[in-house]
Amino acid sequence: MGYARFWWLPCLFGSPDVAHIDSSADAVEFHAVLSDYRGAAPTFLWTASEGLSIPPPNSQATEVTADETVSWDTAYMSVSATFGGDRSLTSYIYLDYGTNSTPQVHLSLNVPDAVLLNSNVVSAAKVAPAGWSFWSDAPTSGVVRVFCVSGADKVLVPGLVGEWAVSDSYSVAATLEGIGTSAALGDVVFRMEFCGGDATNTTEKATTVVRVGDVLLPSAPADGLVVLTNTPVAMLLDCEPAGSGSFLSTAWHTRRLKSDGSYDEWQLAEYNHHGASVVFTPSLGGIYQVRALASVVAGGVDERFYVWEADENPTTGLKKRGKIKAFGVCDEQWQIDLRNCAKSFIGSTAYLELTDVPAQYGFSASPGRNDAYKCNLFVAHRAVQSGLSVPAIHGRLWRAHPPLANEWGDRSFAIQGWLCIDLSFCPQPGYISSDPAPAGMPGHVGIVDFDGQGISAGMNNVNRFFKACGSHATLRKYIGEEL
Repeated sequence: MGYARFWWLPCLFGSPDVAHIDSSADAVEFHAVLSDYRGAAPTFLWTASEGLSIPPPNSQATEVTADETVSWDTAYMSVSATFGGDRSLTSYIYLDYGTNSTPQVHLSLNVPDAVLLNSNVVSAAKVAPAGWSFWSDAPTSGVVRVFCVSGADKVLVPGLVGEWAVSDSYSVAATLEGIGTSAALGDVVFRMEFCGGDATNTTEKATTVVRVGDVLLPSAPADGLVVLTNTPVAMLLDCEPAGSGSFLSTAWHTRRLKSDGSYDEWQLAEYNHHGASVVFTPSLGGIYQVRALASVVAGGVDERFYVWEADENPTTGLKKRGKIKAFGVCDEQWQIDLRNCAKSFIGSTAYLELTDVPAQYGFSASPGRNDAYKCNLFVAHRAVQSGLSVPAIHGRLWRAHPPLANEWGDRSFAIQGWLCIDLSFCPQPGYISSDPAPAGMPGHVGIVDFDGQGISAGMNNVNRFFKACGSHATLRKYIGEEL
């Protein structure tokens, strides 16, 4: 049985020179041409690889569409003609499809939006993950270059910049370290380029080197913040350049001073997933310290604790250098009033040992002489001045003098209107604190300030040098007629 001589040729009508299908355009018609054949009409069957769709697969002409919107990909089609029995011919068409008619290269530059400044950090330098990747729709040849367009003096980028020969895919993992504060948002710019082969491409990414300074409480005056419970307190991190705080996530912690002078454990108070500020509303009275854990959003390992740091006024002791600053929260308004009244006398010499203090506030005069310590008189005067009462319990002819410092510090000694605080409770501004001395020696007494220091009449003036909280001290709060 002989076979007729024939050959099989598919071709693309309308665009015979470029076998490319645009996935966003109309369907393209393909037609099977059977040449040099004499015989009964054959049956046809079109097939295609994944990504191409052939609605009428059993006709001599068919329309082909691309199912997926891709940049560029390759595919094949086949058409078979069957002549009856087991006789058939098959031919293939190789084409590309997608939004581009040539293979495309893809660049991905992974640089964080921000990195924290590494200067003034004692611990190991903080680094942020960085890197880049390259891939091509088809094997190609060329070079990838990564370099810093601007701000190179503000970052260290070991392993990130350089030049690499590439083919179909390549990736680099590196780190980014901040060594100089950005002058503006996004002023450090990286560029990634592909050159050579049959395609070119470029991408850029900007980053900001953020300097994080102190924790700030904007509403806190220079001489200390004292508020009532359930009062919102704004907290923020001082960041440069302006606006760079939006790149940070911040976890804010607080802890309270205990009566023995130590602090309890840090507790998470507020969290801001994308910002450098929070509002904290304390529900418990006490003396609070604040710290914030700042990390670059999605930066992973680039994080550091920042605290509300205090400096020092050597004359009055308003702040202590090297210490974490604090703020006070009071249960009742009388505490704020008493503390503010005492604060207004800081620096005063009206209660010196050799100074005559006139009779006032229901108490007798106190003449100036050696060993005429007047810290108890200062406390009594400020309490009465702020609207509280202190009993007069001493005097030769009548009771006209307030309790002594050692009596304020003696837990077994009752002072009308003033209750001793259990050591398990946290101190608050406005409490009276006394450091009793052994028998025959004078003690000391003062008023607790915003940060746990005591405002008291000292040897040279009224100041804040008195350590009002500690195992040595006795704390009392005013309860009025309840006692």
